[in-house]
Amino acid sequence: MGQLRIALRVYATEGDTPATVMARASRFLTDLDTERSATCIYVDADVETRTLRLVRAGRLEPLVRHSTDLTGWASVRGGLPLGVATVFGQDGYPETRLDLNPVDTLLLCTDGMVKHPGRDIADGIEALAAAMRTGPRDTEALANHLCGGHPSRLGSSDDVGLLLLHRAAVPGTHATRQMTQHVHQADPEESAETQAMIRQDLAA
Repeated sequence: MGQLRIALRVYATEGDTPATVMARASRFLTDLDTERSATCIYVDADVETRTLRLVRAGRLEPLVRHSTDLTGWASVRGGLPLGVATVFGQDGYPETRLDLNPVDTLLLCTDGMVKHPGRDIADGIEALAAAMRTGPRDTEALANHLCGGHPSRLGSSDDVGLLLLHRAAVPGTHATRQMTQHVHQADPEESAETQAMIRQDLAA
């Protein structure tokens, strides 16, 4: 896994797209001939435009808490875990664009945040979303809150890791929401995702 982490960092610094970085990492893991696989989520964040480009390989989708405290799992298309994807010839990972609105907070986490022995993972996912929704605004305090032993974590034997990304509002401006979605030509799956995103935004 140490070799894989180093390879991922090297591919990322070479300026490849997130999808290319993940595909190269999957092939690298396969070439090691260890019969191992790894889950991963890769995010390329543009701090000027507040635009995120995400690629997901067997990992949980990001969880986003909006300024209204409405919390939901972002729709990020995923692929097979690294290594497995190459073996099955499916390492052409789809890339998703996500725009953070002012005061939005995004959570990336490992399965250890939602897995609990003898408990349905859906219960852990629901508990994590509730903890995110009711937690403090400050990111450090929120991280401590999420790791503070809420029901989705207790007794977990899996590794626990999380990353929080918060977009601060510009002082003196109103935190208006912005919805952006890019649909590639002749891609019915992305059209369906756009419809789902519109429904979620109208509900919000």
